[in-house]
Amino acid sequence: MLAFAHQRGESFKNLVNRNRMIRASLTSLAQPRRGARYGLEPASMGDATNRVDLVEALTLADHLEDQDLIRKLEQRK
Repeated sequence: MLAFAHQRGESFKNLVNRNRMIRASLTSLAQPRRGARYGLEPASMGDATNRVDLVEALTLADHLEDQDLIRKLEQRK
């Protein structure tokens, strides 16, 4: 590289700096640019605990799950 700089009549420092700029531009072209980071503002959906009785909801879910299990066991027979 030093010989190449001498042949071109250019200082070694300028050649190295130009080489770094070329490499930096090539690597930046090879890598996709990252856009702005996506952000999402949370929105309040209200207080669900005031409208739904969680004990009743869990009881209903258990009942539905039991019915589904009974249906599947009856189909095996």
